[in-house]
Amino acid sequence: MKPTVLVALLLLAGPALAQSRPSDAQLREQFRADFLRGCQSGRTPGVRNQRNYCSCYANSYLARYNGQTLAAISAQANQLGAGGPALVDLMMAPERQACAARS
Repeated sequence: MKPTVLVALLLLAGPALAQSRPSDAQLREQFRADFLRGCQSGRTPGVRNQRNYCSCYANSYLARYNGQTLAAISAQANQLGAGGPALVDLMMAPERQACAARS
């Protein structure tokens, strides 16, 4: 294939490839929505305001990690089964405890 043809194909495919890959903002927004949905469906012992707790905790993840990392953490946690979310929760224990104390 001639280089000019390859360049032309890449230029034509570029926008489609870019659209198929979510942006950092989209990944962060998706993580937050999924996290809040799961967190708010439960009841955390010792927390008076579950909604505030979940929002604080979600913000803690977003402050620490970018969208790509959050997506990777979610994927790995899901692959590990029940132990995955528990491991991630342990890694975020200081933030979780601070959010619980404020809620």
